[in-house]
Amino acid sequence: MIRVGTSGFKFDDWKGTFYPEDVKPKEWLNYYGKRFDCLEVNSTYYRLLHPATFFHMANKVPEDFLFTVKTYRSLTHEAGSDNEADFGTFIESLQPLSEAGKFGCVLAQFPTSFHNTPGNRDYLAGLCDRFSELPLVVEFRNRQWVKDEVFDFLRDREVGWCAVDEPQFRSLMPPISTATSPVGYVRFHGRNYEKWWSGDSKSRYDYLYSREELEEWIPKIRKLDEQTDVVYVFMNNCFQAQAAKNAADMESLLAEEDAVRFCLRATGYSSAHLTARASIVTATTAGSIRQARTRASTVVRPSGMQLGSASQKSPRHRKKSAAPTPDDHIRALSHRGDRGKRSLPPAILRALKEDPAPAPVSRAPARRP
Repeated sequence: MIRVGTSGFKFDDWKGTFYPEDVKPKEWLNYYGKRFDCLEVNSTYYRLLHPATFFHMANKVPEDFLFTVKTYRSLTHEAGSDNEADFGTFIESLQPLSEAGKFGCVLAQFPTSFHNTPGNRDYLAGLCDRFSELPLVVEFRNRQWVKDEVFDFLRDREVGWCAVDEPQFRSLMPPISTATSPVGYVRFHGRNYEKWWSGDSKSRYDYLYSREELEEWIPKIRKLDEQTDVVYVFMNNCFQAQAAKNAADMESLLAEEDAVRFCLRATGYSSAHLTARASIVTATTAGSIRQARTRASTVVRPSGMQLGSASQKSPRHRKKSAAPTPDDHIRALSHRGDRGKRSLPPAILRALKEDPAPAPVSRAPARRP
């Protein structure tokens, strides 16, 4: 299952851009919960929250909503300090989320200065041991940690690897996604090269992804989904609600593929109809993935009926002819040639690549007795 959300929700500059002007700040989480099905809580990095805070947060969102929670800064950015008490306080604060069935996992994000050294590896092992009773995901900001032995270490402890999209400076993490636990995790930090090192905590993440940039991640996210129980995709480019915009874009891209795959497997439309339907889904998907799947389920109609016709004739009034099978239409899509394929939406191209049409079946003419 793929869940998409943002890294935080309580930002003043989201009012009027994501939150309507008439929605009060105390109602922002309620509003957010109607739009997305998960949230990464980042405020816990700056201060330890009281369990009552999470209790009230859990009561403001739907039953199937999940929270992931970022660790307090002393646990990741002050390695070697006397932070034993902070571990206990942080874990205790999560209890209301667990009791409500709305706890996803813990995110431990280490800074770029956290190098792959023997001392830091020991600290990482100790941190994993302290969170051994909770789902844990680790994000590294230094590419020294991109090693097979690190992946093996995480798999042995069932600790998730956090894939990141961020500027590709020499020291930062490349966009590598891999499954090391039942939890997949992807964070989008933006690609603001100009202000990554010189800007403040807000301007560093001032970046709006294009749909083409987000689309680069679709195959990786799909693969993670196949290898894990749940995949969290969070947008951390929170400046002026750009995260919410890109989260909606990502949902739309995923929903487009859901609909296209559905059509390819379950309908008898022609290639033109499939292409048109994919474009319609892309243009109109403004809700969640679940809503898009609901829309896609309405696509199925008997083969031969016109898509979008105002007056549909019932099947008994249609001419009885040898209607093409779904396999015929899928084969037509697959065998259009490179020139034809270039005109298809990217989602269809990927679906065809992963689900190629079956080989033609030759049938010998029946002999008369």
